[in-house]
Amino acid sequence: MDLVVFDHPSLEGHRSRESHPERPERVLAVRQALDRLPKSRIDHRIAPQVSLDDARRAHTPEHVARIAALGEDEVALDADTYAGPGTREAALRAAGGAAALGQALA
Repeated sequence: MDLVVFDHPSLEGHRSRESHPERPERVLAVRQALDRLPKSRIDHRIAPQVSLDDARRAHTPEHVARIAALGEDEVALDADTYAGPGTREAALRAAGGAAALGQALA
């Protein structure tokens, strides 16, 4: 095995504005590239949700609270970052996958 990959279906749920680079097609492109590798080289794992305590290790408490409170509405988090109905779950799973990867490599 050469790669450990944390993934979750919710990562497709984050949709930004039309031409923004953060879009589900990026996740799908990575998955397609991984599909071209031999299955024996990849350890696929489900990305867990990050705990809010772990999220606060990398982000301010205010930022974590704002992401945790996201709902179904589309909102601008800043001038370049948009959140929609699937963003909360995708963000928590992406951060959880990053934390789990760090633990897996330790």
